[in-house]
Amino acid sequence: MNKISLTYPIENSHHVACRDCALHPVCDPTPVGNIALDISETLVSKKTPVKAGEVIYQEGQPFEDLYAFTTGSAKEVWHYNQPEQQVISFKIIGELAGQNAIANGIYPYTLVALEDSSICTIRYQDLLNSAKSLPHLLTKVIQLLSVDSHHESEIRKSFAIATNAEAKVRSFLYNISSRYKNRGRNHIDIKLSMSRSEIASYLGITKETLSRSLTLLQNKGLVESSGKFIHISNFDLLSRHEESI
Repeated sequence: MNKISLTYPIENSHHVACRDCALHPVCDPTPVGNIALDISETLVSKKTPVKAGEVIYQEGQPFEDLYAFTTGSAKEVWHYNQPEQQVISFKIIGELAGQNAIANGIYPYTLVALEDSSICTIRYQDLLNSAKSLPHLLTKVIQLLSVDSHHESEIRKSFAIATNAEAKVRSFLYNISSRYKNRGRNHIDIKLSMSRSEIASYLGITKETLSRSLTLLQNKGLVESSGKFIHISNFDLLSRHEESI
């Protein structure tokens, strides 16, 4: 097996193209009669920097804003900084965060930047107020939330059919790779911004089990791994069930 390179370009530090960002349906000019109205200038706070480890919102905090990562990534954590803390999700470049607070009006988890990142922020109530007078904008809001809901469902489905730890790790890597691909990023050579402990917490397995599973996937020629660097050797085969490998 070839050694994985530690010097291939990593794109997380480059801003995602607007067309590949989760907020694009809202930021894209909205038709009003014979003109296209760009509401992003008034509704969206663009490319605010956040530092690695910075808390963007806290569990139990009243819901106000939606966020999209133009660079970097983050983790959602339940019971952050407590002994029983649990990683709930990872947000990568271009993805939306905060939408799971809409139903109950509070953020259910704490969002923490995994690396130096940039975020665009939109005040949800301002978005709804604008949508009242712009029917096309309301359609875009529905599209924004439905697309995100579909992506979350696909992630949950992939883990639901994972029958063992190796299958969970394979599903995780395939999901991360697919999400980078959907955002127009390099999905073959990936730098994971999360630690092995955070991945293990997310998958509900131990660090040792995670390491063993990665070794098994390498031995099958599906991935190459060196620290946080992952090379996807066979993207299509990585998505298949354990029984077919």
